[in-house]
Amino acid sequence: MTALHSYELHVVLPESKKLTADWRSAPYCNYAATAQDHISVCVLRAKGGVVFDSPAYLLSGSTEISTAGVAIAEVP
Repeated sequence: MTALHSYELHVVLPESKKLTADWRSAPYCNYAATAQDHISVCVLRAKGGVVFDSPAYLLSGSTEISTAGVAIAEVP
């Protein structure tokens, strides 16, 4: 039996913007919404990860790597 792991991506922006998150190996979890506070939760059935829009790009169009306001954690 494969172990299931649940993860939560939480992104807080200073203003409302559209954010997309693509969960690798779990397209059923993909997320897209316009908000200031984004939460995407996914149960991974296989090795995977999440790719999401950079907060710096969303806010100013900057291509710098930014994790400001981003948290990801395994959740029960």
